[in-house]
Amino acid sequence: MLRYFGKSRGVFAAGLVLTAALAVTMGVRRAQGPVWIAVITVLLALALGTALSVLVANLIATGCEQAIQETLHMDLDPEGFIQAYAPAAARMKPGSAARCAAAANLAEAHCTAGRWQQALSTLEEPGPGLPPARTAALRALVLRCRCRYLLWGQQPAEARRVLDELKALLQEQTAENPGLAVNLRPQVRLYGVWAAILEGHPADAAGLEEQMRRLPTKLDKLDTCWMLRLNSRLTGDTEAEQRFTALLASEGGQLACAREARGETV
Repeated sequence: MLRYFGKSRGVFAAGLVLTAALAVTMGVRRAQGPVWIAVITVLLALALGTALSVLVANLIATGCEQAIQETLHMDLDPEGFIQAYAPAAARMKPGSAARCAAAANLAEAHCTAGRWQQALSTLEEPGPGLPPARTAALRALVLRCRCRYLLWGQQPAEARRVLDELKALLQEQTAENPGLAVNLRPQVRLYGVWAAILEGHPADAAGLEEQMRRLPTKLDKLDTCWMLRLNSRLTGDTEAEQRFTALLASEGGQLACAREARGETV
C-alpha cells in the first residue's frame, strides 16, 4: 500500500517532463515566425500541460486515498492502514487542515487496534490561520474522535465531558455551518447511549440493533455491535451477548474487539 502515495507525484513529474518536451518542440517549430507567436505557443503549452498534469495527479491521489481508507473502514486492518498511511501523514504541514484530518485517521486506526490511549495522544488540533468554518469542522472531528476513544477506554465521565463540549460547538455552528450539526448529531446521540451503558443504564437493544443495520461502514456497525454486547451483558441476556460476540468475531477482521471475541491475544 505504501507505493500508492508515490503514484500521484510520479504522474505529476512525468506530466511536467512531457509538457516541457512538448513546449520545446512547439517552440522550435514556431521559431521561423515572429518571436511573440513562439513565446505564446510555448506558454500555452506549458500552462495547459501543467494543468492537465495537476488534474490527473489529483485524481490518482484521491483514488489512492480512498483505497487506503478502505483498508481500515472496510477491510478492518488497522495495522495495514497505519503502515500505509503514517509516512504520508508525517510529511504534512503541522497545523494544516490536512495534517489534522490525517492525525484523526491514524488515531482511529490506533483505537481500533486496541490502543485507545495512543489514539488520544495521536490527535492534533487545527492550527491558526484556517478559515473559521474549517477550524470548527476540524475541532468537531477531534472532539468526536476523543469521545469515541474514551468510550472504548471505558471512561464514561470523561467521554461525557468531551461530548458536552462537542454539543456546545455544534450549537454555536447551527447558523454558520448547519450541515456540521446534521452530520454529527446522530453520533452524539449514539455516544450518549454508549456512555449510559458504561454507567450501568441499559439501552433499547432493538432500536440500537436497527440503527446498526443502517450505518454506512463496517467500522461503524462494529462499534454498535460492541455496544450491544455490553448492553446484553448488563441486562443478563446471555443468548444475545453470545450472538453479538460471535458477530464481532466473524465480521471484525483484525480489529482488537474482534480478536478479543475470538479469544486471541490483543
